[in-house]
Amino acid sequence: MADLLVAELDGAFAEVGALGARFADETPGWGFHLVVFAGGTKVVDVASTEHVASGIQPVASVSKGISGLVIGHLAERGLVDVREPVGRYWPEFAARGKERVTVAQALSHQAGLLRFPAGLSLDQMAGEAGAAALAAARPSWEPGAAHGYHAFTIGTLTDELVRRVVGMTAAEYLATVYAEGRSIEFWLLAPEGLRERVRTVRPPDEFVEPVESSDTLADDAFSPFRPFDDAPYWLNSPTLVRAGVPSVSGVGNARGIAAAYAAAIGADGGEPLLSTRALDDVARIHVAGDDLVLGKHTRYGVLFQKPDPDLDFGTADAFGHDGAGGCLGFADPRTGVAFGFVTDQVPTPSRVDDRALALARRVRAIASVRAV
Repeated sequence: MADLLVAELDGAFAEVGALGARFADETPGWGFHLVVFAGGTKVVDVASTEHVASGIQPVASVSKGISGLVIGHLAERGLVDVREPVGRYWPEFAARGKERVTVAQALSHQAGLLRFPAGLSLDQMAGEAGAAALAAARPSWEPGAAHGYHAFTIGTLTDELVRRVVGMTAAEYLATVYAEGRSIEFWLLAPEGLRERVRTVRPPDEFVEPVESSDTLADDAFSPFRPFDDAPYWLNSPTLVRAGVPSVSGVGNARGIAAAYAAAIGADGGEPLLSTRALDDVARIHVAGDDLVLGKHTRYGVLFQKPDPDLDFGTADAFGHDGAGGCLGFADPRTGVAFGFVTDQVPTPSRVDDRALALARRVRAIASVRAV
């Protein structure tokens, strides 16, 4: 059995450590780090290698869940009402059939705003020019009538909404307001001095270059990723990290992911940052069914993924997000768990690593008994 690096392993969660050791033993060279908070304290902090346990790395769409915590905190403070039209906060958005689109719809992949006009640079797509283009765009479907994964653009929508409400970006809000008084090693925009510490991840065994056509909704949704030509694999792009897109540019580690979610529900022993009311606003299911982009059943809260049979990470109350690099973060108020997982190997196909889900299920089984 492989020897794990154990910084913390509560006896009640020994089976989680054993499962992680088994996975590491079955795949020599595979790197992972898992951190779990439960019952007001850290109960699991184990890693397969020091390389993965230290430093920070890109985590792709795990960023969306952390951005969801920002929106939840704004809702907690009464600064955003997710039931209200986006146009209340961002008047220019109420154009071309979008005047009734609510914040909840826009940030749960229901707005039908999947792509930017041709010719915009990455910085423009991530900034005010990209936001203006989305505000002026006609949706690809009647907002609220369907949903499809807004892989990139939901980050621009989030950033502009936050900027209109509090005059700062989602990254700035996370670092200065949400994380105030807590140690959260996660950044939606890594400070310049930290960027040299961002390690690369190993691409999937079967890597397929993005197609150049734009004939389907999936092509539309993923078209903003094509400009990343400064790295062999897009997730390692320094340009992506520098762009600070709240949907995909986040960097951090398992400690930071778990700590961000633990702060939300008080799993770290502190006062919860999100009340039951705020969680009802952002963390319940807002849409479920056939995803027009991904071509499968998905369930979303406001920016958060909700568990489903293909993404079985928690109870019905759990909320979080995975990433194309294999990583996963979530909180589960029913069991009192906050979970952060990173790996240095992008799985094939590119999505959450199935071993992360297996670890999450083991954590849930143990925590459910303790919560009774």
